[in-house]
Amino acid sequence: MQMPAVEENDTFPYPSNIIIFGSALLFSLLIMRIMTSAFPDQAEAIPLWIILGFAIFFNTVIPIPITYFGLSTPNLHTNFIVPFIIRAGFYPLFDAILLGHITLIFYPDFITARIIDGIGLGIIGCGGYFRQDDRILSLLCMACGVVIIIMSSPNCLNSFLDFHCMALNEVLRVISNISQVV
Repeated sequence: MQMPAVEENDTFPYPSNIIIFGSALLFSLLIMRIMTSAFPDQAEAIPLWIILGFAIFFNTVIPIPITYFGLSTPNLHTNFIVPFIIRAGFYPLFDAILLGHITLIFYPDFITARIIDGIGLGIIGCGGYFRQDDRILSLLCMACGVVIIIMSSPNCLNSFLDFHCMALNEVLRVISNISQVV
C-alpha cells in the first residue's frame, strides 16, 4: 500500500521553518540582554567594554549568517519581511520589556535605529534568496545589508571604541604616575 503524495506549496514556506528561524534570530538578538538581566551581579563584575563587545557581536555579527543561511524560502517577499518584522518589531518590543521601560518603543531614536537595522537584515534575507541562482546579486545584497546595519549603529561602535580609548588613557596615566614616582 502506497502513501498518497504530499503536495508542496512553492509559494509560501512551511510555518515551522519561519518559527524556528524567527526564534533563533530573536534569541541571538536578545541573548546579552537576557544574560545581564538574569545575572545582574556578574554583569557588574565584568568590564563594560567586554559586555558591549559581546552585545555588538550578538546584535550585528550573529544575525547576518542566521538570516543569510537560515531563511531559505522560495518567496522573495518572505525573505525580506520576516527578518524585517523580527528586527524592527519584535526585537525592540522585547528589548524594551527586558529593560523595564516599555515607553522606549515610542522614543524615535530607539525605534528608528531598529527599523533601519530591519531593512538591512531584510536585504540580507533577499541575498539568501538569490544565493542559489545569482551569486553576484546575492553578494551585493549581503554587502548592502551589512553596510546598512553598520551605518545604523554608530552609537554602539563609538561607545565601544571610546571604552577602548578610555582604557588606553587609564593605562598611560598609571604608567606616567609610576614613572614620576621612580
